[in-house]
Parts: sequence; structure tokens; C-alpha cells
Amino acid sequence: MRTSNAAAKDVKTCRYNGNAHRGSARDHENDPSNTVISPKRRDKRRYAEGQRYKPVDEPDANAECDRNQKRWDNAQWLEQCRRQAAERQAEASGDRSSSPGWQAEADAAAEESEPDEPAAGMEAESSAPPAAEPSAEAVPDQQPSLKDDPTWLPAVEYFQAGQSFRIGDMDVSPFTIPHDAADPVGFVFRSEGVRIGFVTDLGYIPPNVKAQLKDLELLLLESNHDLEMLRDGPYPWAVKQRVLSRVGHLSNEAASEFLTQDYDGRAAYIVLAHLSENNNFPELARIAAERALDGRTSLLANRLLLAGQHEPLASIEF
Repeated sequence: MRTSNAAAKDVKTCRYNGNAHRGSARDHENDPSNTVISPKRRDKRRYAEGQRYKPVDEPDANAECDRNQKRWDNAQWLEQCRRQAAERQAEASGDRSSSPGWQAEADAAAEESEPDEPAAGMEAESSAPPAAEPSAEAVPDQQPSLKDDPTWLPAVEYFQAGQSFRIGDMDVSPFTIPHDAADPVGFVFRSEGVRIGFVTDLGYIPPNVKAQLKDLELLLLESNHDLEMLRDGPYPWAVKQRVLSRVGHLSNEAASEFLTQDYDGRAAYIVLAHLSENNNFPELARIAAERALDGRTSLLANRLLLAGQHEPLASIEF
């Protein structure tokens, strides 16, 4: 019994010591002089002492001042843009600056391009310095000339095979031809009663092409290669197969076959074009075409011409 009473007394003593220890910890946390306090207890103490705790979402006066400054910078930027637009318009219009309504037009053009109020996400960008003023070449009123840029075109028009269109007083009729390209076409041009057929880059002559190449005053026909020269030439075998295919190019023999069997013989001129420098000779193409025409050439009909690679043909008049 003495042993049990002693053990119980020891347990009570440990419990009392634990309570005493926890009590001292509470006193330590509530001590105003203690500087190590958890954030939660610090907030409670501030409320207890009457101090106003500012939430995170509360608007900051300094941030509001910064936004007002950015709006002022944006207004200055817009004003500078307006002045630059007026200067560019003055340079483009030349003497128009002397007219009474010039300044009003410049202001109106600048106001059309500026926003009413900058977006909140763009306030930082609005305070950036303005972009450099574009040069005179960027002004749309000043179009380049062919001397400045040989590739410059005033406009680009699109057409489709089988749908005729007109350029000035010339009617143009595009038609489909067989070649390994994206929608290849040949052309028939007609103006003042003169019809000209233009067909190159095709592997063979299908019926639709034969129908287009009738009643012509001038026929420009491909005579690309000699078969023996192509087979023995320097091209890789894959390229030779492509040229010889039905979506390749017309040989001297294929052009001669058309002139013999399907040509109506009404053209005043026949021009052999797109002659290969590696796989053909001009005289071979001429001899093959003359044999196909078989005495139908004369001063008034079927005059045979060859288009060279490096020099244009002389002008042809009808």
C-alpha cells in the first residue's frame, strides 16, 4: 500500500508540474514585453488595443497616385502621337498645310486612332516612350516606282482556269494543261481580231488543249528536249523520268506529232519555245518542226521561229 500511495503521489506531482509549465508558457505569450509573438496573436492584440488592422485588399493611396501619374503620362503620349500624325500628314500632302482646314483634318485623323480610356492592363505600356516616327517611305501616299523596286506592282489579280478575263483591250482565256505544278495553265490572247496561243510546260497535249489551239494567228509551242540527248544527258535518272512523264515537258518529237496530226495550219507564225540548253539544240527542234509541217511553210503562213534562252524575239506585227 505504501508503494501504491507513493506512485500516485508521484503522478500528481508530475501533473502539477506539467500544469505549472503550461501556465508559465501562457504567461510568456501574454507578456507585452515579449517580442516573439505569432501573427495571429499579434492581430488579436492590435484589435484589443484599438489599433486598426489594414486588410490586404484595402486600396493604397500611393498606388492610386501612381495610376494617376500613368494616366497623365498616357495623355502626354497621346498628345505627342497627335502631333506626329499631323507632321506626317503635312509631309505627305505638301502644300496642303496652307489650306485653312488642314489642322482640323490632322486632329480628326489622330483622334480616330486613339482610345477613349486606356485599359487597366495596358497602363504600364502607355507610360513607355513613343515609337520612332516612320520614314517617308512608309507613308502610303508615296508609292514606289519601278526604278526603286522592280518587283513593285500596283495591284494583284487572281484568275482561274476556264474563266476568261480582260486586261485593257485584250481578252485572256486560261486553260488547264498537264504538268507537275499547282494548277498550271496555258493561254489564248485575243485583241483586235488577232488570237495568240501560248502553251509550254506540259507533258502531252490532251484534247482540251488541242481545241484551244485552233484558229490562231500565232502559236507558241513548247519543244523542250531531244529524246536521245535527254536519255544520255547529265540529269539524274529521277529528273529524266519526270521530264519524260505525262506531267513533264514536250519533246521535239511530241511537238512534231501535234503539228502533223492536230494542227489546223492557219497560224501565220509558229514559235518553238522553252528549248533546253542541256538536252536540245535549236537546229534539232527546227528540223523536226519543218518535217512535221511538210512544205506548208511560206511567207504568209506557218513561218517558223525559235525563242532563245538569252535574247528576246523581234517584234511581230499582224
